[in-house]
Amino acid sequence: LRLPGEQVDFVNNISAQYQDRVRMANFHVPMFPACFDNPSDVDMAADAVKYWGPLFEKNNFASVFEHHKHLYKKTYPIKDRHPNFENDDGVVYFGDGNWGISADSCLKNGQTNGNYTGAIEVYSDINHVWILEINPENLTYFAINPAGKIFDKKYNLTVSKYIN
Repeated sequence: LRLPGEQVDFVNNISAQYQDRVRMANFHVPMFPACFDNPSDVDMAADAVKYWGPLFEKNNFASVFEHHKHLYKKTYPIKDRHPNFENDDGVVYFGDGNWGISADSCLKNGQTNGNYTGAIEVYSDINHVWILEINPENLTYFAINPAGKIFDKKYNLTVSKYIN
């Protein structure tokens, strides 16, 4: 994965154009997967952390929704490529796309733990969908299971921290 100039320019330009808006992204192959079951996933995640992570941080993104692994996951806020345990400064990564499909078997098969950075706050093989409520003061994220029950506590980010 190498960032083509057009993609970098697009993210930088659209972020500059909409500084009064909270920025979020959808990203397919997770930068911070719950587990690895393919050696190429390790390389793809490392490249994404190296190239995309700083771009999201530079442009003050609040969150990134990741997919592909079909697992439930939430990271601590990531700042300067490291988890921020002290406060909510940084980008939070939600994922990994596990609604209406069987969970990735890598957790059950004892594959390499994707939490080698310590960035992941919680992860499991629970089917879920992330819900995001947006109001002028807060972004509130919570996960629900197929029965419609909230199983992850609400996670709040302050909107003003993400508007330049």
